[in-house]
Amino acid sequence: MTAVLAGGDDVHVMRRVDTAHPQVRRVLSQWVDSLAQWSIPTSWYGMHLVRPTTQSVVRDWFYHESARPTVLSVDFDGNSYAVRTLFTTRAAGSLTEQPLGTLRCRFTLDASGSSWIIEDALETTTRHWDTTRIGIVTLIHAPIHIVDSQEVEVSVELLRQTAERFSLATPSHVQCYVVDSRDDIGQMLGIDYYAYPPSAISYPRDGIVLQSNDASLRHELMHILFSQYTQTHPVLREGIATLLGGTGVLDVDQAVDQYIRERDDQSTPSFVQLFTSSRVEQADVYVLGAVLCDAVLRSGGSVALFEVLQLSRPSDVMYRIASVLDLDISDRQESMYSFVVRQSRRTLQHR
Repeated sequence: MTAVLAGGDDVHVMRRVDTAHPQVRRVLSQWVDSLAQWSIPTSWYGMHLVRPTTQSVVRDWFYHESARPTVLSVDFDGNSYAVRTLFTTRAAGSLTEQPLGTLRCRFTLDASGSSWIIEDALETTTRHWDTTRIGIVTLIHAPIHIVDSQEVEVSVELLRQTAERFSLATPSHVQCYVVDSRDDIGQMLGIDYYAYPPSAISYPRDGIVLQSNDASLRHELMHILFSQYTQTHPVLREGIATLLGGTGVLDVDQAVDQYIRERDDQSTPSFVQLFTSSRVEQADVYVLGAVLCDAVLRSGGSVALFEVLQLSRPSDVMYRIASVLDLDISDRQESMYSFVVRQSRRTLQHR
């Protein structure tokens, strides 16, 4: 059984799947059809905005990386069918497939007992977890998890001060699911393995954060505070969150210092590449975005920053920033490394 994806590839099914069994075949057919329908990935501007579902996980975590699915197994566990799918990617110019991740989803019968539906992985995983309320944040965590109340209180206070500073409305409520490790974030969403697991991720429009113990809440809270600007370019969206809330692991000064130590002209993208290339690394997006946001704030204040954040097309963003900072973007190859070094000599005032 196969189905054609948007890119022309097939959904492959391993031979261990018992396609002769009528219920297995029904579940498999529904899953394969879903994989085909969801195979157009979400754009950068639409990723990770609202509460995650199996559909959004498939699109944002896998198809966004041009992954190809292979259904590994469809097994009945007494109450539901567990479907496991491997997603692989192929580097440009290579014929070798590399695993990106594996997704586990469960199909249960609906109330009428006539149709198979996909369980909500996040709700199912956390249904019996404890909750702890600290200010506007409700922490949802396993009963044995130790909550760092002081860190959360500091993060909430930073959120309040930042909202006041930029005349933004403080979120009324934030739900934060806290786990021990990066892999546990994926597990909450049904992802058994992922090649690049995040230490935290936010869904700004719904005020939801998934966070591991080794990450600070501050970066993700900044995303929620600036949720009205979710359609801006990812470089600026991550840049403002990094400038005001750190990377999630380092504060902004530490992140910039580390970037300068580890990079040079050859390994740093140009201004144009930063906003147009699909090959820029996360450190480029976070650090260069933060440095640009800081420079815009110092040159034009919050008015200039909000004007830039309202733009989404790369060309519009680039020309507006170039205008504010008096940059020459005609040279597409000039590295931003020297710009970062110059800016680092000034205090990053606006964190």
